[in-house]
Amino acid sequence: PICIAKTQYSLSDDKSKPRILRDFKITVTDAKLSAGAGFIVLYCGSVLVMPGMPKKN
Repeated sequence: PICIAKTQYSLSDDKSKPRILRDFKITVTDAKLSAGAGFIVLYCGSVLVMPGMPKKN
């Protein structure tokens, strides 16, 4: 599966255009593999993500 990290204000990656519902392009700025979880994360635009929780020993 693919997870897309983007703004919550728009379906596109541009938060200044909240009403675009079709015919838009998404710019992927980074991609990371989460092999343990079994998915790929695509980062779009200038998105801030929270770090994961530390492992218990």
